[in-house]
Amino acid sequence: MAVFSGSPLEIGDYFFRPGKVTAKVGETVTWNFSGSKPHSVTVANGPRGFSSVYWGQTSGSYSVTPKVKGTYKLVCLVHPTTMAETLVVK
Repeated sequence: MAVFSGSPLEIGDYFFRPGKVTAKVGETVTWNFSGSKPHSVTVANGPRGFSSVYWGQTSGSYSVTPKVKGTYKLVCLVHPTTMAETLVVK
């Protein structure tokens, strides 16, 4: 599991990179979108919900600052069966 370094995480055509990451409460986590397909960052299961634009993005970024510890299972709402990531907030 990667430790969040402050650098943006990546979302591209059918991937989150890294697939598992650890961050601290109050630390702003950012995802950069790339590729030709639309994607989202959405909590499927976790202590608090958040979501980028539902219909997805192909560029730009999305940031969130988790305030609650726990394990967040993230998916792309456009491709929920093929794109997932785990964010552990300590």
